Amino acid sequence: MLRTCRIDADHMREAVKNNWNLGPMGMDRVPVPYRFYGQDSNGPEPVVPWKEGLDALRAGSPQLHPYPGWDGMRETLGAFMDSLPAAPAGSTWVPGQGWRLQHAQTASETTRAPGVSAKAARSRSTTAPDGPRRRPSGGPATPPPAPGAAPQQERGRGHGR
Repeated sequence: MLRTCRIDADHMREAVKNNWNLGPMGMDRVPVPYRFYGQDSNGPEPVVPWKEGLDALRAGSPQLHPYPGWDGMRETLGAFMDSLPAAPAGSTWVPGQGWRLQHAQTASETTRAPGVSAKAARSRSTTAPDGPRRRPSGGPATPPPAPGAAPQQERGRGHGR
């Protein structure tokens, strides 16, 4: 998620502060510097085979191969968690950039429609018209029914096919 998602610092701090998992693990706060529960024999808790588990998960999931292994993940998440308390109020984690204040976003990032990437929003011209609208591809256009005619049954995805 640190490579792909924006994270609101204030919400993340609140979530970490109210993490109900800490109590059952015998902790009242996240360790500083950050470490995974049971990541090694230096803590009071039993050792958890995180590396072996992650290696097994990655071996069976080719889509996880581009992501870092245990050491890289531990280092990246540790640096993020250690930086969270000092992140400015109102800031957002931006992948590849770190903590940024909200007002530092570009206009295309703050006004783009949901599901539109920043790159697509930036490449869209604001001075030229969009051009002619095209019909969705899916076959020839169907003329509207004649007045009084029975409605035609819709066909295609989700309509009985």
